[in-house]
Amino acid sequence: MKEFLMVDPRDNTVRNGPQTLSATDFYTRVGRTDLAAQAEDHKRQRIWLMAGGAAVAIASTIAGVLVVGSAQNSNVPGCNTDVLTYNACIDSASHTTTTGALILAAGIALGTGLITWGAFIPEMVTTPTETVRLATDHNLALAHKHGATESALHIPGPNQRPMRASVSTPFRVCPACSWWGP
Repeated sequence: MKEFLMVDPRDNTVRNGPQTLSATDFYTRVGRTDLAAQAEDHKRQRIWLMAGGAAVAIASTIAGVLVVGSAQNSNVPGCNTDVLTYNACIDSASHTTTTGALILAAGIALGTGLITWGAFIPEMVTTPTETVRLATDHNLALAHKHGATESALHIPGPNQRPMRASVSTPFRVCPACSWWGP
């Protein structure tokens, strides 16, 4: 009975006792290696997008600060020879500072976008309903394996309580969950 799986349909997460299973572990446990491979692909996509976003944000911050730091100082003696030279120094400093600020802002915006995109890629590749079905099928197969007879699956409508798997034996499918079990 320690092998029974519990699903939180709101978060689309699966637990085995107190331990939350990764998507790959869940799909492997229920015998769906194709879904486990897709979950690994999602995990890789998340890692690359989030790491890439962080790298872009850091690199653009460094580049922007370096460009701003290289702006012409209008207080150097070469800029104070006449009005035209002074105005050219001011224009150069303004242009360089603006360019550095744009590099910094664009890089941080792009990096944040990539990190956000990666964060929103779900670990689970199935819908909550499909996850519940896979876990229920797994639990019912375990119930049969352990000698339960007349196993039945009761799935209420969308306006009723969450999905419930029951087995007509004296044990509960999930003693920790009030909505699982006979």
